[in-house]
Amino acid sequence: MSCTKTWFIAGFVAVLAACSSTEHSTPVGPPPGGPISDTVSFPDPTGSANRGLVHFNLTRNSTSNVPSSADSALVHIYNYGSSFNQLYPVKIPVPGAQTVVSAQVPADTGYYVAVLAFHGSTLDAVGSSRDNSDTTITVFPEGNPTYVATQVHIEMSRAPFATGNSAQEGEHVAAGSHIPWSAGISAPFDIFTDVSSTWGCQFNGNVCAVYSYQGTVPDTPGPWALQEMWIADYGDHVFSVASDTVHVIIDQGTGGIDISFSRQHQPQH
Repeated sequence: MSCTKTWFIAGFVAVLAACSSTEHSTPVGPPPGGPISDTVSFPDPTGSANRGLVHFNLTRNSTSNVPSSADSALVHIYNYGSSFNQLYPVKIPVPGAQTVVSAQVPADTGYYVAVLAFHGSTLDAVGSSRDNSDTTITVFPEGNPTYVATQVHIEMSRAPFATGNSAQEGEHVAAGSHIPWSAGISAPFDIFTDVSSTWGCQFNGNVCAVYSYQGTVPDTPGPWALQEMWIADYGDHVFSVASDTVHVIIDQGTGGIDISFSRQHQPQH
């Protein structure tokens, strides 16, 4: 077996390898005497004639960072350049067991991988290859003997995720004023796909923000709760994470009356 890159995910250990094979290569699989395996294979959904193989193992150990409640995982393989975007739903094995997955994808450069561990509709932990300095994967065509073996570590972040707001609890703001509010979340890139908020922010990766936007602050004096809900929407799987609530005090805005007039001169006789 020859592989372009390999991931080791701490705790809920996923070993991923983008592989090319020759006639004399060793079949993909767990080492002899290793954990009991549940092997799953996925065909290339694009039907490409020039395809390669992404192979990954999910192994749960006794010191896993992923909560014991997590029983399922989504392995998200995507490529911004080619628009390849595919989810691979698998079960998280019990300690001492292993899930071995092989997925065919079009041979190409620029792949990324994200992993979501969950139970039901609750997101338990996530990881992304974009959090590593060596982020992209190259998948060679099957039968191509050329490869570069590079290990890449994906750190799983356990939910709930830390969030932050630029507004402070009890901060005073003027009704109708320009406010550069922003909020962020510490989860890895490419996990959350949208965010809803009480202040109309625009979602950008791990941040939602409105910078100097007229009319952000309502005209009604009093406390106003700033809230946002981070959403990970993967079709049949939708996860949402609510942030802490920040209350700001809306003060009456200042203003004045502008009067303009012109002075007419009496004509001289």
